Amino acid sequence: EKTSKISALTQEVQRLQLEVQPSKLKDGLGKLLTEKKEENQIKQAQIKELEHQLEKIKQQLEHKQLVSDQQLNQNEQASKQQIEELRKKLQRQETMSQKQLEELRVQLGSQQHDSAAQV
Repeated sequence: EKTSKISALTQEVQRLQLEVQPSKLKDGLGKLLTEKKEENQIKQAQIKELEHQLEKIKQQLEHKQLVSDQQLNQNEQASKQQIEELRKKLQRQETMSQKQLEELRVQLGSQQHDSAAQV
């Protein structure tokens, strides 16, 4: 009789253990699922932050490019203006040189005329 009671109790214990195991497994899976969800939420928040930073960097880069283009245009305009000023200055110098050359020719011609008259 004791053996049958022990056997019955052993079977009951085994049955209860089988019932408890799926419950533990279910709890374990639930915890794992919860952990994965939390990890996923953290990763998604990190992705959003990185996307925000990327957008900010893109805007900064666009701004720098715009400023760079503007500076390049200003430098180009300044260079064109300097070239034009130098061209005008060179033209004035050429004109003055031509006048001086003409004056020297006139003086030389006058001197030659005076020399011829003296001879």
